[in-house]
Amino acid sequence: MQSLDKNETEEDCGFRPRQIAAWQENPEQSHSRIEIRHIVEKGLLSLPSKYRAIVMLRDIEQVSTDEVACQLGLSVPIVKTRLLKGRLMLREWLSPHLAASGKRAAQ
Repeated sequence: MQSLDKNETEEDCGFRPRQIAAWQENPEQSHSRIEIRHIVEKGLLSLPSKYRAIVMLRDIEQVSTDEVACQLGLSVPIVKTRLLKGRLMLREWLSPHLAASGKRAAQ
């Protein structure tokens, strides 16, 4: 059996570590992510309940459309229609909020 230590010193001679960026977010990125999350949560809460439940189940919890329909006692076409409408309402609500936070970040 060959020792692994023997070859290690020969291979390490040419190794030079590079500058590697930290894996964690910097404080600004972390704050921005948290701020966006709060804005999205407010947007979700602004949706009428029949849309909010479906958007949260499909997009947040990632439950299948069939399972959402079963859980809520609705047909699949109704779930799909409400999901589309809920997403569009959320997008409309979020647009001015996210545009404003983007402008602040650029300044």
